[in-house]
Amino acid sequence: MQARGITLKWSFERYCQSAHYSSEKFRQEIFVEYPELQKQDPTWELLYREKQSNMERMLKEDTVSLMPGVQSLLNKIQSANINHVVVTHSPLALISVVKAQHEVLQNIPHWITRQDYTHPKPHSECYQVAVQRHSKPGDRIIGFEDSPRGITSLLGVNSKAVLIAQAAYPEIPGFIERGVKVFSSLEDAASNEL
Repeated sequence: MQARGITLKWSFERYCQSAHYSSEKFRQEIFVEYPELQKQDPTWELLYREKQSNMERMLKEDTVSLMPGVQSLLNKIQSANINHVVVTHSPLALISVVKAQHEVLQNIPHWITRQDYTHPKPHSECYQVAVQRHSKPGDRIIGFEDSPRGITSLLGVNSKAVLIAQAAYPEIPGFIERGVKVFSSLEDAASNEL
């Protein structure tokens, strides 16, 4: 947006409350609040390609910080030799850049990226693929997500679901009723019994 002379005035929480639902919702809300952007590219195709290109460039230029508590959690899981999988909407090309920056990510044995499934979250296909490929009957599965569409996806498989989110998503009370544990950080989750 800056390259197009527009300043995005959203906080990170406001961004999450739009982008973590669907790309369509994000596109609609951006166009409503920034109609000059829609005039520049009403189809969103060019803007989306620019967004992807800029994200890849930024990932290569700067080290991505891990969410607080990720390093510690992964170290414990890996030390205990517990099977673990990352299920992400991100493409393999972006994941490869981030993995190269953090040894603890390189030690994760299994990755399910956007190329591994057809239907995006909130469809549960991505988690179904992970369970089919990387679990055995009787395994106890716990999943961590950071968005409503991710939790909805995770709830489609037999697992304990944990939402790590600072944004005040309106679905949280309904998720809690369905057994989802909700924490503002992985550090908070680690200090509670899951």
